[in-house]
Amino acid sequence: MTTTLDFQTTLDLIRTIVQVVVVAAGAIWGYYRFVRSRTFKLRLEPTVSGIVRNEKHSTYVKISSKLKNVGACKVDVSQTGSAVTILSHTPKATDGTDVITWQRLETLPVFEKHAVLEPGETVNDEVLIAVPAAVGQVFRLELRLVSKGVAWNAVSIVDPAQTANPQGG
Repeated sequence: MTTTLDFQTTLDLIRTIVQVVVVAAGAIWGYYRFVRSRTFKLRLEPTVSGIVRNEKHSTYVKISSKLKNVGACKVDVSQTGSAVTILSHTPKATDGTDVITWQRLETLPVFEKHAVLEPGETVNDEVLIAVPAAVGQVFRLELRLVSKGVAWNAVSIVDPAQTANPQGG
């Protein structure tokens, strides 16, 4: 009778130890999975690009903005602070190296119809802007997105001399 009781007590002790080890292993796995690996951190991949089309008296810049949610949680994009900005620079003859100064042309809202991005979702936004034509003009496109106090930025330089113009204008 005592042997059966000792055997039962030993089995209960082993079961309790195994349960404690399993719970501890689960807690450690959860910590590394969700805290250390930043599973639920906001993660976005913004990109911006542009194409320039020259006409007789105007230059048109088509700005393409793309936003991909690469995280595991949904992201609320705030319109306050989110925008795409176009800047221009007209090169001048210099004797050496020179610091480029950019002139801001326009700041426009972006992703107005996409306030929430689900995990894995990609959204695009395009805008066409007309700017005064200038010979050799180069453009800088800046995309800024804000969500819950975190900002993401993307920048692209568009050189019309390197952009294919299907109309030949």
